[in-house]
Amino acid sequence: MARPGFPRTLREFRRQFSSDAACLEYLAQSRWPEGFVCPKCGGKKYWVIKEPFGYECGGCGRHTSPMAGTAMHRSHVGIQGWFWAAYLVATHTPGFSAKQLEPQIGCQYKTAWFMLHRLRRAMVNDARSRLAGSVEADETIVGGPVRGKRGRAVTDLTTKTLVFGAVEVIGYTDTSTGRALRRLAASAWPPLQRPILMQNVEEVSMIRNDGWRGYSKTAQAKSRNEGFAHPPGFWQS
Repeated sequence: MARPGFPRTLREFRRQFSSDAACLEYLAQSRWPEGFVCPKCGGKKYWVIKEPFGYECGGCGRHTSPMAGTAMHRSHVGIQGWFWAAYLVATHTPGFSAKQLEPQIGCQYKTAWFMLHRLRRAMVNDARSRLAGSVEADETIVGGPVRGKRGRAVTDLTTKTLVFGAVEVIGYTDTSTGRALRRLAASAWPPLQRPILMQNVEEVSMIRNDGWRGYSKTAQAKSRNEGFAHPPGFWQS
């Protein structure tokens, strides 16, 4: 079996995944493009089970579903619903919320939230390498404005969350970017952000930030010793 291609348009998606059987076949070809391999014993001899669709290993007799070990594992949502949700999340920018997914799938909000949580977790590559090259880093506050509070002061409230992010910059002429990371942060203060960058960014990288005064000369000096570079006027972790 050859690894299948991904539909380029919504019309192609609807035509290609018009049934549960088509979705299961696509999933099986994506997981085992060279042919089924038993996850228990590594055997390559198998029989196809038609109902429910899966494989029976000729060596150990284990039954394996293409959905096993995926975001869809042991879910009560049908595979077509999962494929539809995955397509929306993967193609919609800047993002897709559970409230938006709810009417699209025709499910309850809790189900939509559960599906999004699993899909987002599945999109993270645990073996990914650290960001490298020119990296822009900054933080933002999630939770909306607060009366009487401005800027980073609102993070003192329990209803607000500080999120730290960084993104690889491939080129500034067309503002193209590469991989990105986001992490919850306890504080915007540089000494607390430095471990995040040390764990997720290569030490030879160029770190750019917005030049906030909290990013002191002391923080810049320490970061030089840790192997990061920074352009004039920007803080480096």
